[in-house]
Amino acid sequence: MTTTAALMAGSLFKIGDGASPEVFTTTYEVTSIGDFGQENDLVEVTHMQSTAKEYIYGLADGVEFPITVNYAPANATHVSYLAAQAARTTKNFKFVLPTGMGGLTFSFSALIKGWRLPADPNAAGVMTFNLKLSGAITGPA
Repeated sequence: MTTTAALMAGSLFKIGDGASPEVFTTTYEVTSIGDFGQENDLVEVTHMQSTAKEYIYGLADGVEFPITVNYAPANATHVSYLAAQAARTTKNFKFVLPTGMGGLTFSFSALIKGWRLPADPNAAGVMTFNLKLSGAITGPA
């Protein structure tokens, strides 16, 4: 059987400017995006007549994940990430899958929880931003 798998190359990670209407700009030179998604909490509802533990779904919680970029200090999107983290501002994002995966878009809000810039003299100047989803993910659309 032939696979229908597709590469993630060509994915876009966009950050919103907070204006109305909001404009989204592709984050400059993203090299990787960590595991993106959400999962539901489970609420135990076991009662005296239960024969085993019982659960219902609780609220969904978006994961915390990193995105890594080839850092360009003057790039507007990189400046926006750093400014949002410093100001503790929640931003809106869009994660657009490549055409081979349907070109679908996930929209969400996230906090830029932190960033890291390794100081290795023999490595590319990469910066990793850690994002924490806040609220529901909409999509894929």
